[in-house]
Amino acid sequence: MPLIKAGPICLALLVACSSSEEGGEDVAECWDEIDNDGDGLIDCDDAGCIVLGICEGKIDTGEDVPDDQPEFCDPCEGSTYVWASVSAGEETTCALDEAGYARCWGENDVGQVSEVPDGQFSAIDLYGEHGCGLLLTGDLVCWGENDHGQADAPSGKFIGIAVGKRDSCAIRDSGILVCWGSNQTDLGSPPEGSFTQVSLGWNHACAVRNTGEIACWGENHNGEAVAPEGDNFSSVHAGESHTCALRQSGRVSCFGGNNNGESTPPDLTFSTVDVGHSGSCGTLIGDGKLQCWGGGVYTHGTSDLVPFDLPEIYLKQVEISRHNLCGVTTEGQVICWGGNSGGQSSPP
Repeated sequence: MPLIKAGPICLALLVACSSSEEGGEDVAECWDEIDNDGDGLIDCDDAGCIVLGICEGKIDTGEDVPDDQPEFCDPCEGSTYVWASVSAGEETTCALDEAGYARCWGENDVGQVSEVPDGQFSAIDLYGEHGCGLLLTGDLVCWGENDHGQADAPSGKFIGIAVGKRDSCAIRDSGILVCWGSNQTDLGSPPEGSFTQVSLGWNHACAVRNTGEIACWGENHNGEAVAPEGDNFSSVHAGESHTCALRQSGRVSCFGGNNNGESTPPDLTFSTVDVGHSGSCGTLIGDGKLQCWGGGVYTHGTSDLVPFDLPEIYLKQVEISRHNLCGVTTEGQVICWGGNSGGQSSPP
């Protein structure tokens, strides 16, 4: 088959063509079906094009994409990036597309946007002015603010990552927790044992053991580090003065500060949950409808609390920072609400 010059590549269609021989369809015929206008280009003029951040590559079998292609290309008119997850920092937001490529936007005063390492990620997390990501290889990379060593990622293979304001933690492939950074409130001394998930808040952290129990450490001024009993938790999410944990049943248990009702979740079942400074949100099991409780988010640079005022929307993930919240819709779009002082609520 001749080389085909691709504009923004429809990745799902490329995969379909590269494997089409298994179904008995000729690869060339598959390409002809994608190239609707017959111009020899797989581009935005062809129906069903979804941009996943791969572009301007020469394709000869539907599998080989050269390494010198741009990391990202602008979506062509009528196409959108398809996102898998989103993470929100102080004034910066990052998202991963379905291929694991990261794109960030917002404030860039310490490289939060421009210094994101190359590669494909399985997870990414932001907090404050730095971020860390877990590559598909199991290696860790961090970038952004590093005044306390919070971006000095350790070597080794890992299965989980979480960042806080001045600290970071990760779970090695053995299940052991390791943390680095400021070590304020003893965040650098995690509990022993084997863990499956970890979350850092402002000055405390919590993690889920492989037994389903929760362990917390660090600051505990409001009871945010006093974990509930039980061995049926799937994830835990640490905020600034409160924490919420998701049970395997989909029920949410919150503990810590509750001045604005942020630790009083509705009696519903959730598939995902996240917490901010004075509010919490989750997506419902079934349709993904967004539900929030608590005070809302803060206006940047002030102590003014802006209540949640959200439309009826359906998400597969939600992420809350101190000043805004973002979510990934069931169609794969990123949308944000709240503060936008650094452009963090204006996704591409």
